[in-house]
Amino acid sequence: MSLIELGVSVAVGALVLGMVVQFFLSGFEVGQRRVVRCALQQTGMTALLGLMTDLQSANAGGLTFQVD
Repeated sequence: MSLIELGVSVAVGALVLGMVVQFFLSGFEVGQRRVVRCALQQTGMTALLGLMTDLQSANAGGLTFQVD
């Protein structure tokens, strides 16, 4: 094996490794966005349920709320 072949194989290996790492990092970022979106939805639902409970306990003008 000559020095040129070794250099080419190292370059190709580094290129393939870089593409694989980029693929996994993009998948990780998508997973992180899903976690953040889920946490935001849970926080919003908790806030809305708390507001609904407060309004029901205050009996705001005789309004009634149905929980689905």
